Amino acid sequence: SPAPPMPEPGRPPAPGGHAGVSDDLVNLLHRTGLPPQRFAAGVRKWSDGELLFRHLAEVRARSRWSGVLGPDSLWDAIGDRPHQAKFQTVRLGVAMPDRYRIDYLSGDWNERVSARDGDRQWTVLANHVVTFPAKPLTQDWARLADPAWLLTSCWQLSAGAAEDVGGRRGWRIWAKSEPGRRETGDSANLFARAVATVDAELGILLRLAFLVDDRPAVCFELHDVTVPPAGDPDEFRVEIPPGTRVVESTSPFALIDVPAPLQAAWTAGKAGLAGAAAVAGWLQKRQDRHEERTDHEPDG
Repeated sequence: SPAPPMPEPGRPPAPGGHAGVSDDLVNLLHRTGLPPQRFAAGVRKWSDGELLFRHLAEVRARSRWSGVLGPDSLWDAIGDRPHQAKFQTVRLGVAMPDRYRIDYLSGDWNERVSARDGDRQWTVLANHVVTFPAKPLTQDWARLADPAWLLTSCWQLSAGAAEDVGGRRGWRIWAKSEPGRRETGDSANLFARAVATVDAELGILLRLAFLVDDRPAVCFELHDVTVPPAGDPDEFRVEIPPGTRVVESTSPFALIDVPAPLQAAWTAGKAGLAGAAAVAGWLQKRQDRHEERTDHEPDG
């Protein structure tokens, strides 16, 4: 069936028309007084590949590092590829602090299932399974489960109106980041604007869109949200059919069947939020280390 259209973000607050968030909304974002997250939901993800790639190329062009992420000829080749809009779906189950399961249902995913049962993380690929020491949710999904990242100092928040998303009531929040205060290590720092809807009861994000030129470059939306009863940890484990190759690893490259020298170019070409933002975070860390070395160099 054809993909549903990406939700429109509406018009952001006009300059000077920003309304601060209330104490109640701050507490909801912080999840004050709420139990650890336990929910299950379907997730829709839209990506505007052309807009994302152009934005990433601009980030690269502004970097002071010449030839970063490979030679210009490689980027020219990637740029010649069509970067089409993409629609993907997953089923997300979370039982914090240490269990989750993501079933990748449709779209161009490398993984089939990614799960953490408390002790180990399991990722099912097309022809093998990779197991890691237990790791937290990756940023794309963790942002939906815990919106407290919006309270960091780099984001200026404006309260919006109440709205329903997927049949649940929530509150819209506009977020604008200041370039000089963006945090390293968080892939959201690739974007200057975001709009989110926080669930009024659960304190999770029902919808999150990152904007470029006030257009949604990537959008996540939850639907069919339920709060299942506390269950057995086996619900978050992966059944591995007999004969399946299992790889024990600590490297994320074990998840990608691409030679290591091409990882950065492949990541950029995928034009997904996690890939593009990881590149941006790497750029910023390299720049910070360069500035730190420069600050300590003797004069002359």
